[in-house]
Amino acid sequence: MADRAGQVLAVIVVTFCILGVTHTVGVPLFEAPDEIWHFSFVQVLATRRSLPIQPVEGKDVWLREAGQPPLYYLVAALVIAPLDTSDFPDFVRFNVAHPAVTADSRSEAPNVFIHTPHEAFPYRGAVLAVHAVMGARAIPMALT
Repeated sequence: MADRAGQVLAVIVVTFCILGVTHTVGVPLFEAPDEIWHFSFVQVLATRRSLPIQPVEGKDVWLREAGQPPLYYLVAALVIAPLDTSDFPDFVRFNVAHPAVTADSRSEAPNVFIHTPHEAFPYRGAVLAVHAVMGARAIPMALT
């Protein structure tokens, strides 16, 4: 009976991981809510090797999520530390016609970002790092 339960658990974990990979490949980069801001926090930790400092006045647009508890971000930074993420955020193009980017705008386009061939497979640079973080995030979720 325990052997059968182990097999069922293994099928569930493998299925979850396949779905996680399918999700990270199928959803355009940063289109999930707040992903760009979370990745920015991870990238700062990985490149500067320190927690980001929030400005006393004004705000750093790329560090909107910098006030979050850092454990997840520290683990994610370890995953991407060996990768070259120097192309971030240069390749990111906001869709200024999207209402989430520009207030009172109207657009039929569903995406908040303009996606370019830079994001295509084979992944490299920050795009590879984003997919690595997304994949690494699925593993502990599958095991809990």
